[in-house]
Amino acid sequence: MVYTSKNLRDCIIQRVREIGKPITYGQVNQFFDSYYDLSQSIQRHRFGEDLGDVSEFENSQGRPLLSAFVVQKENGMPGNGFFEMAERLQLYDPSKTSKRKFLKQEQEKVREYWKTHLD
Repeated sequence: MVYTSKNLRDCIIQRVREIGKPITYGQVNQFFDSYYDLSQSIQRHRFGEDLGDVSEFENSQGRPLLSAFVVQKENGMPGNGFFEMAERLQLYDPSKTSKRKFLKQEQEKVREYWKTHLD
């Protein structure tokens, strides 16, 4: 498979619709047949940037942050880059809402949106 941001976006949307619960970075990577070598820091960083690009695109279209559905296996949370992006987009204010609460709210928005929209 040739990788594109659209492929990454489509993969996450498909998983949201099929299982309706968060998926891990590793599960997304398996879909791409290990496109990213997550054992390497630079590759993990690139993966995070690509996920951020997907969510920034979604936000520009008035949709919720799709990468809220991609989390770490160990703690069920996305990386810090997700929250930094949300704060930069003025969607998240850490002085008013905890990371976990914001994440759950955003995941619910993603779930509800993609349950009823085709694209």
